[in-house]
Amino acid sequence: MAPKLPNYLRLLALLAIWFAPSNLPAQDSVTLKSLQTEARDALQQRDRERIAEVTEKLRRVLAEKAGVPEVPDEPRPVPELSRPWTATETRAAWPTIRTYIQRNKWWRLDLEPTQCNHALREVATVIEACVAAAEVDQDHASDWIDMALEASEFILLAQKQADLGLYPFPAIRNGKGRPFEVAESFMRRAERAGQLETIIKNGWLVNDMGDGGLQFDNGEAGVALLHLYEKTQQPQLLESVLLSAEWASQQPMVVNWNYNSFTVYLLAETYRVTGKEEYRNEAKTRALISVLPGQLKNGPHIGRWLDPHNARPAYHYIMIRALLALVAVLPENDPDRPAMIESIRLAFKARNVDFKKGIINGDSALEALLRAQRLPPAILAELGDCQIDMALNSLEAYGIERWRAGQPALGASAWCDWLSYQQSKHARK
Repeated sequence: MAPKLPNYLRLLALLAIWFAPSNLPAQDSVTLKSLQTEARDALQQRDRERIAEVTEKLRRVLAEKAGVPEVPDEPRPVPELSRPWTATETRAAWPTIRTYIQRNKWWRLDLEPTQCNHALREVATVIEACVAAAEVDQDHASDWIDMALEASEFILLAQKQADLGLYPFPAIRNGKGRPFEVAESFMRRAERAGQLETIIKNGWLVNDMGDGGLQFDNGEAGVALLHLYEKTQQPQLLESVLLSAEWASQQPMVVNWNYNSFTVYLLAETYRVTGKEEYRNEAKTRALISVLPGQLKNGPHIGRWLDPHNARPAYHYIMIRALLALVAVLPENDPDRPAMIESIRLAFKARNVDFKKGIINGDSALEALLRAQRLPPAILAELGDCQIDMALNSLEAYGIERWRAGQPALGASAWCDWLSYQQSKHARK
């Protein structure tokens, strides 16, 4: 096992990613740091009651800043839908999407990770797009699946090179983009502490020293390969995902709620595909201890996550996605199921209403809203009126009109998912 960074460096890493309240009084900032340390300890001990107590203290320290994003929301106008989307437009969209993916393909099996300014999550979105497309564009289904399988080879190779079961992150120095800026900051701290060599293997970052950031790409890539496995039944895909799920199950829960949710998502989906109880049990435990406690249960921003980072819309909907995947596989009589349903209800009500003002997020919100629409009717009814239809209508109008204008505003994965949803909706009529 690689040696750990000194505690003060680990704490700095947590502070840099989680809370960023720039205007707190000095005394409150000291209290906040102390509570963050306490929260980390409670999470490591899997102490559900204690983490609930600590997050309530954090809420009181943040006061009116609880649930306020570190970056203010900037809603984009919702356009008027000029006319309904048609099946003809769907058919015409596929060649454009396929060309776009082929033109922007960067993954190669001989690509040196330390020269790779791309994360595996990007390859995962391409796989998800291809799987969704294959469901609808059946005349070219084999072409879509071939593209997905080719992309999966890069993820499988990265996992093999990392040699620990996870889907890793490239150890490129001074990379461009927010994920790479965070990784660079982390590597610099490790370098100063003389620990850099212990967190890198074959050009990949394989150890986040308890920071939790590696759960992001591991979860995204793992679920994408699961969905591809369901389509192809190729055993090497499932074998790979089970390795990543095992790695994820061993990771400590961290104070960045959305990082934890990627593992909840992966484990819930792995249970759905394999039926192995250990995955569902671990997903539920992690959701109860390391996702739900950070959500505000009262106040003006009820339903949001309390810290400024996770109050941002993108992370908000990422966490909803994980909870939706989990609640869909929980038994009806599970004693913790009502808490999950209530959390999802509060989360949707907290943010869906914002789509009346404009588009606050694209891909993450669309994915969560579509996943909700695909829930069994009984579960969807339990959620009640969360303005899911209204938010989805706004996103649909936005995506459609931007596509028609030749300015696509949604990623290939989200857009293909929506096209697949549209096809299935029309088929039900």
